[in-house]
Amino acid sequence: MKASLFDIELTKAEVMAGVERAAYWNGYIKGLKRRFHGETFGSRQEHEQWMADIQSEDGQTREHGQGYRDGYLGVVDFKDPANGIQIMRKWRDWSLDQLAEKVGVTPETAREWEVGRMPTEEELRQLKKIYVGN
Repeated sequence: MKASLFDIELTKAEVMAGVERAAYWNGYIKGLKRRFHGETFGSRQEHEQWMADIQSEDGQTREHGQGYRDGYLGVVDFKDPANGIQIMRKWRDWSLDQLAEKVGVTPETAREWEVGRMPTEEELRQLKKIYVGN
């Protein structure tokens, strides 16, 4: 991500956080910073927690997690396969169960990918096979 695009996205998110859905936009800002700065922004444990917040029963925490995920994912980046799994699944209009069946894993495993767990080497091979045919 270029610095100029980062600055534009950051400014947009900061303005929106002051207008509506502050939890979402504050999460988005964190996700955006993690995507731009990589592992120098937030620890691995914080990243995993922020991604897991999507599953929270608390509405504000869930919104924060959704914002973090959206800011972090940005565009699909196949150099980091976990980033694109949910986007590609939705693009194909597959449920988690359908994706899991196609890859040969449990739905819980597919769900874990979407909250930040990296697939194993074999899982990555299967994902690549179903998404790009190789």
